[in-house]
Amino acid sequence: MTEKLLTRKFWDSTLLNELVRPVCNECSTNFFTPSQVCPCCLSPNWEYQRSSGLGTVYSYTTVHRGPDMSWEVPYVLGIIDLDEGWTMLSRLLVPISEELLSEKLIGMKVKVEFQIEETPQRRNLPVFRPVEELL
Repeated sequence: MTEKLLTRKFWDSTLLNELVRPVCNECSTNFFTPSQVCPCCLSPNWEYQRSSGLGTVYSYTTVHRGPDMSWEVPYVLGIIDLDEGWTMLSRLLVPISEELLSEKLIGMKVKVEFQIEETPQRRNLPVFRPVEELL
């Protein structure tokens, strides 16, 4: 299976502002990124399931040089532990400040939202915002 086929349902779901992840039908492992087989039991029997989009910041970094000139920098990139038991690397929608240097983001509760990428691909990217900003 090619990468495009593996990820098509993920990207199609983002167009509906839905976050999905692979879940193994044999051992119930949640995983990301999509792969041909479950990383736990090696079964090819998995399917995408909808995620709540709620998680916790595990780690983060401030990016000062994007993958190409179309990316506005700086931005914060985080490792998010989602509540269903899987992990995702994504942009964090937080202000760039001295507070970031003090590691106050680690352990912060976040929720997914979606932003259209300002590049020729125009993908609808899942990004995360601190939950307290949404109240």
